[in-house]
Amino acid sequence: SFLNFAAINELKLGNKEKFIEYSKKAYALNPLDEQAYVLNIMGLIQSGNPDGAEALATTTAARSKYLTNWSIVNSYLDAKLSNRVISMIQGQIVADPYTLDLRSTLASVYVKLGNPQAGIKELQEIIKIAPQYKTTIEQAIAQIKAEAKIK
Repeated sequence: SFLNFAAINELKLGNKEKFIEYSKKAYALNPLDEQAYVLNIMGLIQSGNPDGAEALATTTAARSKYLTNWSIVNSYLDAKLSNRVISMIQGQIVADPYTLDLRSTLASVYVKLGNPQAGIKELQEIIKIAPQYKTTIEQAIAQIKAEAKIK
């Protein structure tokens, strides 16, 4: 919708208040629109209301989808809520242990926050759960080690 476009444009321009306003309006007009849903969640987090954002994801499946959306996760990181999002992802892994995207997202968060060892540990857990991805995961681990200068 136009409001989604306007919200994204305001976000790109750094106009946080307008982004929050437009994302809220877009979601109110069409709560079934996936983009409006994500933008609204991002707006709630950015406006200091992560509880409101989290209330929108109530089922296990919805929560896993919420916590593997990198735009949403980045909103937590940008709002300096990294411990909160890490804790939520860890808790969701307990509830939904075979959703590999959760572990992959957690690994990415750790790496982004400067803790590549924790990220590698999560990736190694994926190999245990889904050995068919071993080659790909090992390539990712090698890249993380090279970038972090880990032997």
